[in-house]
Amino acid sequence: MVSEEERAKLFERKARDVLEARRDIKKFTRTHKERVREQIKKVKDVRGVGIGEREILILVDERKPIPVLPTEIEGVPVKIERTSEFVIYPNLTENKERKEVWRPAPGGVAIGHKRLGGYGTLGGIVLKGGVKYILSNNHVLARSNSARIGDQISQPWREYTIGTLSEFVPVKEGCTVDCAIAKPHSNEDISELILVKNDYYEPYVYTTGVMEPYAGEKVIKSGARTGFVEGKIEAINTTLEVNYGKFTITLKDQLYTNRIGLRGDSGSLVLDKKTNKAVGLLFCGSKTGNGHNDINNVLKALGCTISTSIGVVPQIGKLDISAMPDKGDIWVRER
Repeated sequence: MVSEEERAKLFERKARDVLEARRDIKKFTRTHKERVREQIKKVKDVRGVGIGEREILILVDERKPIPVLPTEIEGVPVKIERTSEFVIYPNLTENKERKEVWRPAPGGVAIGHKRLGGYGTLGGIVLKGGVKYILSNNHVLARSNSARIGDQISQPWREYTIGTLSEFVPVKEGCTVDCAIAKPHSNEDISELILVKNDYYEPYVYTTGVMEPYAGEKVIKSGARTGFVEGKIEAINTTLEVNYGKFTITLKDQLYTNRIGLRGDSGSLVLDKKTNKAVGLLFCGSKTGNGHNDINNVLKALGCTISTSIGVVPQIGKLDISAMPDKGDIWVRER
């Protein structure tokens, strides 16, 4: 059994590694990251650790006593934040407008796997080999490695398919991304626009490119559950322990923000508030904040680039389904 003093020493060694990363992130080697991750696993009741704006941020289990920790490392403060378990964010309940059929479908509306269910958010549009794809999470489009390539993807409900699953990066211990892409049936069915309001395309935002995220950065996101929300990156290079339901894994090199999303917002693209450049992809949350993949890691893993061409701006987004066969209630019930 690890004593309180041993835990404090483990934290201090871990914090020194994180501090080294703060001084020069680009020189923060995989060896350092792996050592930090292994040290976290040794210390009980830790949810995550990251590099804050002016401090080392350590996330601890809200249900347990705060462990003995140093108040600063080499003059850099250590901030302790109590939080609940981090869980993935599929399924949604309240936001009816974003669960309706949208054609072309913009970022911020409901999307999911036709056969397996589990709905989240259409994050945005990416390019691979000159072809447009829909971007969201693995656990939204591929149901945490359970789907097959070629499976039908729906927006918003099972009958209303919008494309097929093209690729996903497996989620596993030590990974850095939870992402997947789907090929639309037609480019006319999708839009690079991202919703601000729930019912119309205007006003809207769109992604202007990508950038390196930084602690303290003000960000925006548009999700199928909570809509358009502003927030701030509290920490970068964050290691998080996340519950996927059937398994719990540790993900490295994540972004941590204040709470800007709820269940159903998984897959939301996170943009820099000033420039609208993409910085992250929302995938999990706790009572105090959300975890996001660094968008640079996402695009690298998928071999994609962000699509920034918005084309013609539609005046209204929701598809008129009055002439369609009655499909019943399209509300997605939270499981």
